[in-house]
Amino acid sequence: MTYTEARRRLSRLGVDSWRILDVCYPAHSVVGLLVHLQYKPALLSLLEKAKIPTLDTFDPLDPDNLADPKFDSVSAEERNHAISLINDDRSRKALERLRYPVAVSVSRYLLAQALVSDETVSEVLSAKEDRPKTARHYDDMAEDMALDEYEHHRPASRSSFGSL
Repeated sequence: MTYTEARRRLSRLGVDSWRILDVCYPAHSVVGLLVHLQYKPALLSLLEKAKIPTLDTFDPLDPDNLADPKFDSVSAEERNHAISLINDDRSRKALERLRYPVAVSVSRYLLAQALVSDETVSEVLSAKEDRPKTARHYDDMAEDMALDEYEHHRPASRSSFGSL
């Protein structure tokens, strides 16, 4: 099933397709949906209503998800490495399709779940065309440090808190 076909089928179920950030196929007969956390309960409700089972405990890094016969004869360590590379590539593709602000949030989640490498996140986010080109603030570090030093040596007084 293609990405477009998956979105079409989900919209027939009443799923708002614009809320689906990404669709992937991590294992045979498994569709992974990346959605905003706030939309998850509504999506699960729609899937339950349509009698589509969900896999709450699915682990995309489980080497048993490797369906390619060439991995049948390799060691467990090699299978773990292979599934890790495949999942990292899948995460990279998902992050590349997202706008920069959304990709930043999703990458934080993926990093926290150990589903993507730091290097992949750095490469993808730095290559984003819609990322901010300059820093938001043009702070002078020397001036900031001088102000910090001043605040630490200033005697505390009741008037230093200002008037309410």
